[in-house]
Amino acid sequence: MQAPQAMQTPQAMRTNPLSPPPPPATPPPSLDPSKCYTVTVLIQRVRSAKIESGEMKGEIEAGAGGGEGAGGLICYVSFQKGGDKDLKKDDKKLMEKIANRLFSLKLLEDNKNVKSTGGKNLVLIPSANLTCSLKGNNFQYHKQVPKERSAALFSILKTEVVKRGGDGGVFGEVQKIKSDSWSGPFMHVATF
Repeated sequence: MQAPQAMQTPQAMRTNPLSPPPPPATPPPSLDPSKCYTVTVLIQRVRSAKIESGEMKGEIEAGAGGGEGAGGLICYVSFQKGGDKDLKKDDKKLMEKIANRLFSLKLLEDNKNVKSTGGKNLVLIPSANLTCSLKGNNFQYHKQVPKERSAALFSILKTEVVKRGGDGGVFGEVQKIKSDSWSGPFMHVATF
């Protein structure tokens, strides 16, 4: 009868010259924190709205494309430093994802989304003040992505929104907004 072989310990297995070497440790991808951002969107459901921004005049009509009370969405957007989105690497892909999500949200009457209204009932508004913090009695805006970069990101997102039938304000311009709500303030905040 043959004697049972002793089991090798994990330590012994690593030193065994016949075992393959362990794979080299791969370092995590390095992201420069100064080039990373998150996108905050405040989504407001409205019955109707009129928006003026520079030469842009947008309108969300009650019942347009979705029945008596479909309404639409005003989406206020801001870009904040931090997070894990590299500023140069994934801009277009991320903005496409955000636009698709905004048009697919079932926030309108009868559980409809903006896509079901033909897309025209969504207006995107740049709103840097979403990215602020309160210190004492003052707001601070240190966490905002620099203005030039925010303008470029907003432009990419606006292009994606317009492709889907929506509209968008003008970055850096005063946004004049008149809205009518049938069910009180109905707002959500999403971070991408």
